[in-house]
Amino acid sequence: MPAAIAPKDDLSIRFLKPWLGEGILLSGGDKWSRHRRMLTPAFHFNILKPYIKIFNRSVNIMHDKWQHLASEGSSRLDMFEHISLMTLDSLQKCIFSFDSHCQERPSEYIATILELSALVEKRNQHILQHMDFLYYLSHDGWRFRRACRLVHDFTDAVIQERRHTLPTQGIVISSRTKPSPRLWISLMCFC
Repeated sequence: MPAAIAPKDDLSIRFLKPWLGEGILLSGGDKWSRHRRMLTPAFHFNILKPYIKIFNRSVNIMHDKWQHLASEGSSRLDMFEHISLMTLDSLQKCIFSFDSHCQERPSEYIATILELSALVEKRNQHILQHMDFLYYLSHDGWRFRRACRLVHDFTDAVIQERRHTLPTQGIVISSRTKPSPRLWISLMCFC
């Protein structure tokens, strides 16, 4: 079934919207199709080719961590956590030219994303927390709002920094010009 018509869990989407917004991840139908058509050119192989070195550096950081864990005798590895951090590291470097060092050291941003994930999962499992009115009066609702604010503030700060650095790199942003696919990844944060 195509993703454009695949049913989405409305309840979970409602819980995620305050955190993730209404972009391609949570949208459906015509809105999803429009966003997908806009993003598709940015992921053409020729567009992504210049970013391969960045991807490789991020993977090498992850691999070095695994080697270190193995040398210490660790027999268990949470692949999801490591691959998620490597993906976030790559995305932040490619999209925002931002090096968070999220794979090398703990950060409040990563801890907050993990907290948001746990809060959404917990809310999904407790029927009384499905009602917004009750949820936002609860301690978990307060934590969720606080965590959303922290994540949004961090993202806004990274975007503002990127907006300020683009002109110093000779990239002029005009509301009348359509960005080329090559520029799209750098400007994706504005859409």
